[in-house]
Amino acid sequence: MKYTIVINYIGKKGGGTLDAFEMAKALAEKGNVVIPIISKQIQNRSLWDTIEFEKVIEIDTYNTKSEFLYQSLTFKSKISKVIKRELNGYNVDISYSPMVTFWTNRINKVVRAKKNITVCHDLKPHSGEKWINTYIAKKQYNADMVIVHSKKFLQEAKDKFGNAAYIPLGRHNIYKSMKKKTCISYPEDKINFLFFGRIEDYKGLDILIEAYLKLQNLYNDITLSIVGSGDFTKYDSKFSEIKNSNLINRFVEDEEVESVFTGKNLVCICPYNDATQSGVVLLAYDYGIPVIATKTGGLEEQVFNEKTGYLIEPKNVEELFKKMELFIKEPEIINNMQNNIKDYLNSIGWDKSAENLMQLISSVI
Repeated sequence: MKYTIVINYIGKKGGGTLDAFEMAKALAEKGNVVIPIISKQIQNRSLWDTIEFEKVIEIDTYNTKSEFLYQSLTFKSKISKVIKRELNGYNVDISYSPMVTFWTNRINKVVRAKKNITVCHDLKPHSGEKWINTYIAKKQYNADMVIVHSKKFLQEAKDKFGNAAYIPLGRHNIYKSMKKKTCISYPEDKINFLFFGRIEDYKGLDILIEAYLKLQNLYNDITLSIVGSGDFTKYDSKFSEIKNSNLINRFVEDEEVESVFTGKNLVCICPYNDATQSGVVLLAYDYGIPVIATKTGGLEEQVFNEKTGYLIEPKNVEELFKKMELFIKEPEIINNMQNNIKDYLNSIGWDKSAENLMQLISSVI
């Protein structure tokens, strides 16, 4: 059975915009009537024109707190009218939100779909998350079905929301089809360790830097690259001691992402203190890069110990040091793990995610 589905996501950049596009694309390719509601300021706007959606509804969003306040106050008189006009004549089956924004609930009320399905990426706020962001986001999960991307959190989601289901996070291979811009390159004669993603307290960068400094005292043929936006101030002092390093402390454009994950002898490090799951892991896999990650949240469902990478205890400098050292002493491990990564990637994809979502839709309508 085919459905009329609104994709409700007005984020402007980051993994959420790709999740929204990939799911919308996969659902449309399966014959559903798909109507995305997106921000006029979305970074990957040109991608949405490559697919023949029923229509794309664009709305003005916000860049600052004052703009957010103004647009929220005028939402009913301005934005809701645009959505109502564009959806006039459509009988919407599902409003699907691949990630919540501060307006998810408001938009759902305007769309008036038969059922609302919302993805919850983080059942618990990350350490260091601002309470006001957590409070506002919590209000957006007024849905008929909540999806989580980790089996570990399924029962907790059911307890919290009542009706929940599991669908694995899809892989982000869209970068390979984009126009390329280079923002980093790696020496071929060294083992290159990479941290990618927004700089946040819970990401464990202090642990990674300490482990690397220990390695640096023993080995010369290594590099460390940290790529991502966010406040890096608290790490400046220790990072200044690192040799053979790259720091790209800004938002990385979609066209630049492939260069971050392209190079010889790359190993991705996710030393998070807490996490639910990580799109960075799947992104690394898509380029055949093994991952060292912590045993926290759903990362254990994404990193298969000694097969696609290594799992370590959170906040453990010595254990991270030893696992990183294994790649230096035995660089052939990278090639061996790449074969296992390929096998895993063959088992996931947005086509399968769309099939799973359609089965969920049939169960709630």
